[in-house]
Amino acid sequence: MLHPPDITQVEHGQSTSLLASIQDAARAARRSMVANPVRTALTLLGIIIGVAAVIVMLSVAEGAKRMITKEMGVFGTNLMFLDGESPSPQAPEGVISASDLRAIARLPEVDFVEPTVGEDLVLRYGNAYHAGYVRGNSADYPAVYHWPTASGRFFSHDEYHRAAAVAVIGHKVREVLFPAQDPLGEFMLIGQTPFQVVGVLKEKDNEANFDRNSQVVVPYTTAVTRLYGPTDPDYVSIVAAEQYPLAHTEREINAILLKLHGGVADFELDNYAASLDSQQKILGQLSMMLGAIAAISLLVGGIGVMNVMLMSVRERTREIGIRMATGARQRDIMRQFLTESVLVSLVGGVVGILLAFALLLLAVLISDDVPVAIVPAVVAGAFSCALVTGIVFGFTPARRAAQLDPVAALASE
Repeated sequence: MLHPPDITQVEHGQSTSLLASIQDAARAARRSMVANPVRTALTLLGIIIGVAAVIVMLSVAEGAKRMITKEMGVFGTNLMFLDGESPSPQAPEGVISASDLRAIARLPEVDFVEPTVGEDLVLRYGNAYHAGYVRGNSADYPAVYHWPTASGRFFSHDEYHRAAAVAVIGHKVREVLFPAQDPLGEFMLIGQTPFQVVGVLKEKDNEANFDRNSQVVVPYTTAVTRLYGPTDPDYVSIVAAEQYPLAHTEREINAILLKLHGGVADFELDNYAASLDSQQKILGQLSMMLGAIAAISLLVGGIGVMNVMLMSVRERTREIGIRMATGARQRDIMRQFLTESVLVSLVGGVVGILLAFALLLLAVLISDDVPVAIVPAVVAGAFSCALVTGIVFGFTPARRAAQLDPVAALASE
């Protein structure tokens, strides 16, 4: 008994034939890949390494850029640092004096002037010890560095002027010295001097070579009278007023310092925002360079795909001749080999993405200092490049296979 004709196939015969042809080509490509596992693995290796290299390198570079941007957001774009500098190799380093700081603080373009002095000292409470950086600052420290307390309070302006023996400790200091009790109101030793804990700073991410949470902040006046003795600040942080252009504020500060220092530029004023912007530009250029290097590895993988596909055409010449003799057209042969190269690139792209994720996860687990930011656009771009690589480098072998003479192909061994 004959079955009735399928009307849908009649109406959509051309599209169905194209879809079936692609499916047949994909099945043939899969069989060829499985039949030659070593050759397939070597072909995949270049694509896998290329895709993984692009994702890993650009993810680390993007992570570094975001880390710098985060730092800029924490400290603000109007922060500057002032320090003494030698005007010439033979001259001594300049000194930023208290009168310099008072003059700068009177400028309408300046909101805060924050001198800092500090050293690594031994901290002790009971039988617990910890080595931390003890810094002397003003009561404006939370406003200058955008660093509030998690508990307790910061020392007051009155305590600053009285050189009171009070301290605000970092999160890690609290964990080490006061693991099972509230530190507020307790007395700890900084060096050999007792200080009363009045607050605990909010926990923050650490810098590459500095543990921020191991800091202790005491009044600057207390630091220079009870801990370090009379000394000049290690450096000065200056917060510029936002209503004035930063370049204008820099010119005003430089002008007043030159006047106070007799025209000698024995100081250095760094614009934090400009420094960060410069670092971001350098990282951007580094990202481009790393991306180019990774793209070269992907290009090498594409050349490997083309070489293996050309070898496959040579090995399967008789098979191609049989297919042509049984009615296969040139475009069918070309579609088969092009599908095979694209399939290899797709598989290599997926495995490359998984390998990149595994490497990035391993890097994060080994070290918390590795900045990683996986950008979906980078992953999609790497995968797209793998696909394009398969099409571009698979085209020549596919065309060569399609242009074979059927008679010569059948006669080949």
